[in-house]
Amino acid sequence: NPDDQIACIRQNLIDNDLEKVLLIFPRNKYGQVIQDGFEKFQNDQENQIKFEYFELTNSMDLNNEIKILSKYESRRIRLDEEIKRIENDSSIDKKEKDFQLKNLEKLLTLDVPYDAVVVASQGDKLVEVLSHLAFYDINSQNTFIYGTSLWEDTNKLDKVFEGSFYVTSL
Repeated sequence: NPDDQIACIRQNLIDNDLEKVLLIFPRNKYGQVIQDGFEKFQNDQENQIKFEYFELTNSMDLNNEIKILSKYESRRIRLDEEIKRIENDSSIDKKEKDFQLKNLEKLLTLDVPYDAVVVASQGDKLVEVLSHLAFYDINSQNTFIYGTSLWEDTNKLDKVFEGSFYVTSL
């Protein structure tokens, strides 16, 4: 049931000392139950976890909404600023500077806005959400990605599921 799913995810959040969590949920009864459960957890527990909530609707421009939610532009600007700072730092020797610049130029952004993202969705909408998150550089390589038991009925062969976790009745 949803309460058990939330309890499982929240315990993992605590065990991993995660502080900034985004909850993505559909605008329906299930989504409301999930949101209410996480809000109750946030209010009842003495922990450092801060939740942000994002409700999925059928009429939204999901790409644009996730771009804004991911703070992609500001993260990209911070990366550009860090590259310029290193380029102009005369205290770093050339070999170290080249090494740092080479590593930074491989990145899309400098940091991530969330320690974890919980997606309470399924099917094509789930794949779409995870794909948009990955496009804006939020993926299992830099963020814990969690799902609810709704993921059980979704084909998880797509690369966006790699390294993610979901609650299952198994």
